[in-house]
Amino acid sequence: MGMGPPHREETRTVTTNTLLMAIGELLYGTRWQSDLSRDIHVADRTIRRWFSGEDHVPYGAWRDMYHRLENRAVETERMKFRLAGLLGARAMTLQPIPNGEANSDIDGVWFAMTSSDGQIYRCCASRGFFQDHGVEKQTGQRAFFLEYEHSFYMAASAKYDMREFNGRVIKLGPHDIILMPNVLGLGSKIAPI
Repeated sequence: MGMGPPHREETRTVTTNTLLMAIGELLYGTRWQSDLSRDIHVADRTIRRWFSGEDHVPYGAWRDMYHRLENRAVETERMKFRLAGLLGARAMTLQPIPNGEANSDIDGVWFAMTSSDGQIYRCCASRGFFQDHGVEKQTGQRAFFLEYEHSFYMAASAKYDMREFNGRVIKLGPHDIILMPNVLGLGSKIAPI
């Protein structure tokens, strides 16, 4: 018996296996079979039959996987855009108001920024953010803000760019800010990523 070219069915199974595994691992990592089966609403056994070539992957399942990839791509781009704003890898759309002063109250630290069309946005770094960093008193919160003010400005601008504000109020919570000391001075741009 000679070794001839693979039969068309064998080639299709290998291609399907490779593609199915590539999609699964890209979306879910090493536990892709159980996670994929959960998300496209089929049994684990069904995924294993598709992967082994025992059954064909239906068109609808491929479409479901495509939509999962598409959604992941949108989420990834959105997070990349947010992170670029937080790291200063792109210019801030909102700018601090010259000679503006931050004030602390029971809610946290309030400061103002302006958009390119002159609209003023009130921004509040929540009290919870400061408490998470061990700063309880209002006077300490303001001093902490001033130490990292550029980080707060970048976070407010990133939330503005993401359209995450209500009216002209931008609220910054514990997960909205990446703290970086003001070593470059206000208005400096961080080195591009």
